Amino acid sequence: MSLEYYRIEAYHIDEIDGDFLGAYVFEEKTRKFLLSDSGYSILLNNVLLEKIKGHKIDEALAVILVQHRFIKLRNYQTNGIKSYNEIHPVYFMIDLTNRCNMACKYCLRDGDDCATTKTISKSTVQKICDYILAYCRQNNEDKITIQPWGGEPLLEKNIIFEIQDYLTANGINPCISIESNGVLLNDELIEELYKRNIWTSISIDGPKQIHDRQRVFRNGKPTHSIVEKNLLKLRDKYDGRVSVIATLTKKSYKYVRDIIYYLVVNLKIENIKLNFVHKSSFAENEDLCMTADEIAQCTEDIFYTIMELIKKGYKVGDYNVYTKMMNLLYNRKSDVCICDGCHGGRRMITFDSKGDIYPCDLTDYPEECIGNIEENSNLIKCVKEAMENHPYFQMKREERCNACPWFCYCKGGCTVHIKTQGKEPPAVDDIECASNRKLYPLMVEWILNHKEEVNAFLQEEVL
Repeated sequence: MSLEYYRIEAYHIDEIDGDFLGAYVFEEKTRKFLLSDSGYSILLNNVLLEKIKGHKIDEALAVILVQHRFIKLRNYQTNGIKSYNEIHPVYFMIDLTNRCNMACKYCLRDGDDCATTKTISKSTVQKICDYILAYCRQNNEDKITIQPWGGEPLLEKNIIFEIQDYLTANGINPCISIESNGVLLNDELIEELYKRNIWTSISIDGPKQIHDRQRVFRNGKPTHSIVEKNLLKLRDKYDGRVSVIATLTKKSYKYVRDIIYYLVVNLKIENIKLNFVHKSSFAENEDLCMTADEIAQCTEDIFYTIMELIKKGYKVGDYNVYTKMMNLLYNRKSDVCICDGCHGGRRMITFDSKGDIYPCDLTDYPEECIGNIEENSNLIKCVKEAMENHPYFQMKREERCNACPWFCYCKGGCTVHIKTQGKEPPAVDDIECASNRKLYPLMVEWILNHKEEVNAFLQEEVL
């Protein structure tokens, strides 16, 4: 069972002319975990907690709480906390093509090998690169990530290399990140990706009997043997520094322990990411979508399986678990989706094959377009104007969010999930909600009671 919690409400501290901002309290024996409404945390003992509860914060404790952002001094306007609405794009997706050589049962894109496919032109790629360069120069930004997107992005590998070469030649050395189905990988391509320091994640849904039920070629033939073979080649070339993405469905989530063991023990992959399938507007996949209760149970199974492997001495990090653990301990806001709400438009921008600008990977939904590279020369101004009137940027919040400690991290969740669930803001993302309500309390319990395992999972002495 997960830890219960209660709340200490905000109050003023006359002695320092400051305000205790309120906190959720999780208790376990002599250790207490406090979480602020802004997502900052601190571990305290009984004595210090009683001082806070009794409104008897002395100067020494006040210094600690100011540093951990539980106290805001009246003469400090922001206390170092950045605004949620700050616009600072650093993550750019470029939709190269909706063409793909596979036909996954849960595909979220409107694409196939027929006449409706859309592939970006070289002239549009050039204009997008120039647009990104202009933004970087106007804002003194030199650290950006580019994700070439599809469809299967490696169908347009030459365009990917041209993007990297052009930006690098003009003073920007972007981190290039690709998510691929792995089918097209061969020795020559792997060597080129490695030479260019391009990070490539491979989608593989588990052992053969699970993967081939969900991820097949367009003629219906299985793909697992090809994907596994190519993944292992990539792993060996990168000395293990590769990651995989496994999508869990209603038909596979009960085998999540077997899936994780297969990836970590059999394939010796240390970096994994387990995602839950969500309803697609372009595929009949409702029978693959999980209920909130199933998502919550699966989230718990993922966490315990990861920790089980950690205890056995394996190095393994599930991206979602790791990122949310770092949310709790550092509140670093390292992810554009699951650290501080949806940052589509704020930190993430997508360009489609026509040069249209989107706040997220919604290029199959024309109504979500917020501008165009030729019509909107100033990206930040374009986003600001969209934030004032575009439904995408509406706040997502329901009654259940009001007393939820984890709202500071999800802020209503993923706009794409909400859209594909047939809802609109202020409705919240049921997938993220179910996952967070199970995972975060589990992680707090382990932070309080399993210091060695948490440190081993994070691969650093955090606690």
